[in-house]
Amino acid sequence: MFSCKGVCLVWTTVWLGALTVVSAASEQAGPPWRTEAVITLPGYVGLVGAACALVVLGFLWWWNRSLQRKLRQPALDFSLGEARYRALFDNTPVQILEEDFTGVGEAFARLRTEGVSDLFTFLAGHPHLPSEWLGLVRLASANRPAIAAAGFATEAEMTARFPQHVAAPYLEIFSNQLTALWVGRRNFEDEFRYLDPQGQERACLMQCQVGERAGEPDFSRIVLVLLDVTTAKRTTTAQMENQDLLRRILAGANILLWWAQVRREYGHLAWKMNVPSQSFDSPLFKLATALDRGGLWDSEHVPELAQLTVRSEQALLTDSPGYQQEYQVISQEGTSHWVSEEVGIRRLGTNEWSLVGVITDVTAQHKAEEARQASEEQLQQILARADCMLWRANVVRQGAGTLWRSFDLPTSGLHTRLQNVGVIAGGQR
Repeated sequence: MFSCKGVCLVWTTVWLGALTVVSAASEQAGPPWRTEAVITLPGYVGLVGAACALVVLGFLWWWNRSLQRKLRQPALDFSLGEARYRALFDNTPVQILEEDFTGVGEAFARLRTEGVSDLFTFLAGHPHLPSEWLGLVRLASANRPAIAAAGFATEAEMTARFPQHVAAPYLEIFSNQLTALWVGRRNFEDEFRYLDPQGQERACLMQCQVGERAGEPDFSRIVLVLLDVTTAKRTTTAQMENQDLLRRILAGANILLWWAQVRREYGHLAWKMNVPSQSFDSPLFKLATALDRGGLWDSEHVPELAQLTVRSEQALLTDSPGYQQEYQVISQEGTSHWVSEEVGIRRLGTNEWSLVGVITDVTAQHKAEEARQASEEQLQQILARADCMLWRANVVRQGAGTLWRSFDLPTSGLHTRLQNVGVIAGGQR
């Protein structure tokens, strides 16, 4: 802009100077009778030149202002566009977080160098690592719904404290992200059920997208979107709960009904459990210890949980129509309960199943069986020292006679001595 204007000014000055020189030369060389006319020429040319210079300068000033306005317009448009984008980002009614997983990527690289190939199995043996790795994540940006849901007042506060934020469902979501990122997935989603800080059950759908740089995953640009689907889940659950059959089953019965969707991901089975609200007051429901993690039991309160998991997974992978198992559950107060679980299985796809299970409390029956076994053991101990014999038989009348269907002669002290002297043959009745 400046150089063009300068050139025009120089050109105008040279043009006016040339006219003045020519006028002076004409005055000196002209005849006497033309002297008056020639003497007025320089003044006339100066006025015309000055007018032209003013016109040119005015044009250059207008052109310069117009050009400056045009150059400022894209920056103004960009600023307005950025403001509109930020407003849209903040007011979108879903949680949006942009995360930086650079530190996690470096941890992955170290594990691969050490020969780790199966992260799922590795984390099972190092359950503390997900919490530690969450401290490596940096929050680049978050919208207002995400900030409010996490319990922070501002984005700056959430950014500063995010590495220490392990409230539900972030830690479980983070574990899912770890497994997916390890195998190189760029886009993935999952559904989570959890208890909010007020103790209310909620459900959310997680969608995650990994950025790219030069065709490779960029761990510094990971966008996490969380959509609350609690209302939709409650509507679906209400439809099932309103069924007459379900109401009759649950009405006044001390049983726990659950249904689950199971998917095979990365070579492992992922469970999503659901329990109807009518069971919330059930004593069996109150025994559950892993509801905040989307399950029923944890290993601390169910000693046989590992064996139970293997049995259920084998039933799924072998296309079994169901399975039944009985196991011990220890309450929060340390009291032992015995429950029986019957589960039906329906395959939905190659790597997806639907399960419905019914859990009943069989503590009384289990105690009765334990008492019966203890009584029999006590009777055996008494007979082993008693100088008598005890026999039992099942006799049925058949016509005019009788039919001895079974005859049992338990071992006793007298029975043993008679066997030793040959009066009673071993194994004879």
